[in-house]
Amino acid sequence: MRTRLAFFITLMMLLVLTLFGCSGPKATSGTPDGAQAGADEPGIHSVRGGRSRVVGTLMTSDLEGGFVGVRLRRPEDSQNATTVVITNSGALPDVKRALDEGWTYVVVTGTMMDGVSVRMAGPEIVADTIEKMSPSTKP
Repeated sequence: MRTRLAFFITLMMLLVLTLFGCSGPKATSGTPDGAQAGADEPGIHSVRGGRSRVVGTLMTSDLEGGFVGVRLRRPEDSQNATTVVITNSGALPDVKRALDEGWTYVVVTGTMMDGVSVRMAGPEIVADTIEKMSPSTKP
């Protein structure tokens, strides 16, 4: 009986972790042309056509085999910040340029992936473009 109870509790804990453990921030709703109040604030913003705009600090990590991502908080607030993983960073020439030139604040536009990240770092985006933010509009 104790074995069955322990198994049931373990199963329920795994179910809860699976459902809520890797969920990221939800995209904010935007206007049809993508222009919205706070669009330059760190975060995930919806734009037309089911695409998203991720604003934050460009970073790299050796975690889980290495990846390039965007932190959704300012560098001074980096503790407990969500990271959006750029899944196709190796295929996008602008990502290499951004890393080589030391870009800090970026805007990544693309399609957010549904589901759980295999990297367990946060939500994932298939990027179409990456742009450098000017110092006057940095998050």
